[in-house]
Amino acid sequence: MPPSASAMDFFQLFVPDNMLKNMVVQTNLYARKFQERFGSDGAWADVTLAEMKAFLGYMVSTSISHCESVLSIWSGGFYSNRGLAGVMSQARFEKILKYFHVVAFRSSQAAHGLYKVQPFLDALQSSFDTAFRPSQTQVLHEPLIDEDPVFIATCTERELRKRKKRKFSLWVRQCSSTGFIIQIYVHLKEGVGPDGLDALKNKPQLHGAVARNLCRNAAGKNYIVFTGPSITSLALFEEFEKQGLSRGERREPGSAPESGAGRASVPAGVIIKRRSGEVPCPLAVEAFAAHLSYICRYDDKYSKYFISHKPNKTWQQVFWFAVSIAVNNAYILYKLSDAYHVQRYSRAQFGERLVRELLGLEDASPTP
Repeated sequence: MPPSASAMDFFQLFVPDNMLKNMVVQTNLYARKFQERFGSDGAWADVTLAEMKAFLGYMVSTSISHCESVLSIWSGGFYSNRGLAGVMSQARFEKILKYFHVVAFRSSQAAHGLYKVQPFLDALQSSFDTAFRPSQTQVLHEPLIDEDPVFIATCTERELRKRKKRKFSLWVRQCSSTGFIIQIYVHLKEGVGPDGLDALKNKPQLHGAVARNLCRNAAGKNYIVFTGPSITSLALFEEFEKQGLSRGERREPGSAPESGAGRASVPAGVIIKRRSGEVPCPLAVEAFAAHLSYICRYDDKYSKYFISHKPNKTWQQVFWFAVSIAVNNAYILYKLSDAYHVQRYSRAQFGERLVRELLGLEDASPTP
């Protein structure tokens, strides 16, 4: 990326215009079909690409302001923002929010509950693979995507009971050197049969399914993958070894493979407590603790920048979590680029700049 690259340039490495144009088409298709079937609730004017960018910009702004409702922008209250509110009326925003779709209609091939967002997830994964080459050491874990603790602290018990629990589990494979999330895996709770999350929760089968999906593209790339104790098992390691994820001579898990060996290994995630007089902690366990600690640093720095909007539909929840991860990844690439040496934006400033560029307010600079 050139030194003059903007926040939008980095974001569009993952969410380019052709992806947004598809959302425009699908949203318009769904709006027309909905009004034909259930009757018009007011004339529908087709959404444009500029409006779709502004719509995303309003949503991303909630990751900076941490307001519970995106409609607070137009409310006139503490979270109101006249500069942003003037780009689109609240009525128009709510209309787009009502009909927003990535995939408007189920196809004959769609067999799972994420069909409405799966094309976006697939395209996002492809862009992650294209834009970034991860370090050799990586981690598998569940990112911190729970409710904002400040909001939870101010909620009444009745409000908390009314809030629906998430119907999915989200896991990632992450570069332990930069924090870049390389791969996303979503497991639905309502999945039927032996692979459903309800059937597998807190069981080795779920952890095996997570590891298999997140490591399916890791074979032959010389990766060392660290996991938490809940995911790791001897049976899973032996299965990966048979599949060629760890081949050649046996060695201590976590030790550096020979040059050109082209292996990936999943070291055992057992933390051995060091006590006076006992055998020193093995090198593999020291490495495990060091790399897993990066998860806490990433969560502390980036988890507070997830989009605050909480829709009821599962596919929309997954979509906004994925967009939040894309924005965080865009900032990580920005920090690795020459553009960061020209203008050193913090994560909050980068988010503010991205929101203004999505809304077409390029001339405004982020607040210090």
